[in-house]
Amino acid sequence: MLKPGALQASPNLMKNLATACLIAAIVGCSGHAPARATEPTRIYQSKSELASEHVIDRPAPVPLMTLARGDAVTVLNDAYGKDYWACHVRTPNGREGWTHCTSLDYKRSNST
Repeated sequence: MLKPGALQASPNLMKNLATACLIAAIVGCSGHAPARATEPTRIYQSKSELASEHVIDRPAPVPLMTLARGDAVTVLNDAYGKDYWACHVRTPNGREGWTHCTSLDYKRSNST
């Protein structure tokens, strides 16, 4: 039998829960979100290749593939860099890579 007040949350638990919710809201707990390409966009093997797509003092990375406008992908994750917003995507045939989120109709969601 439970003692009275046994299920009350401690102040530390409530603080930690509030912090976890805030982090989830900032980071995004969207899971997998459907998206479509709004323009032709390249998919690269890594986030760093995507970030160096237009760097002029090194060889251009070779994309895995190019999405055409309207092509469907599933957004697995997203990340911000210094000058980019990158989406980790999976195509319907199972290929995964990184592309610019700004080239997708992806709307980041905080729901699970």
